[in-house]
Amino acid sequence: MIIDGGKGLEAALAALWPRVPVQRCTVHKLRNLMAHTPKKRHEELTADYRAMIYAESPSPGARPGRQAFLRQWRLRCPGVARSLEEAGERLFAFLRYPTRLTSPLDPCNTQPVSRPSVNFYQVPDTTKLR
Repeated sequence: MIIDGGKGLEAALAALWPRVPVQRCTVHKLRNLMAHTPKKRHEELTADYRAMIYAESPSPGARPGRQAFLRQWRLRCPGVARSLEEAGERLFAFLRYPTRLTSPLDPCNTQPVSRPSVNFYQVPDTTKLR
């Protein structure tokens, strides 16, 4: 299950399905990290974050990208490091699965989602209001 970090949802999932892996939404986590970063560093943070997410190894003990990210950002913005540490291994749950299964659920997918434009209050041209 992919969650946004809400503790209540995570607790409910654990109570109902204790063995279901929980994936922390990487997009929401990036937004959380950006809240701890000055705007002038947002592009740099985003690039470092994506590089870290994609560089990680499937082995939970081997997270060199994460450790490098933490070292670098702990000096720049300590809140960023604290926020990333809070996510823990839940941020990397997608690595347990083969790439062929996870690519459609790309955790850093930034492709826009197209939605039809609907206006429910539009009055048809043939209708006359008096």
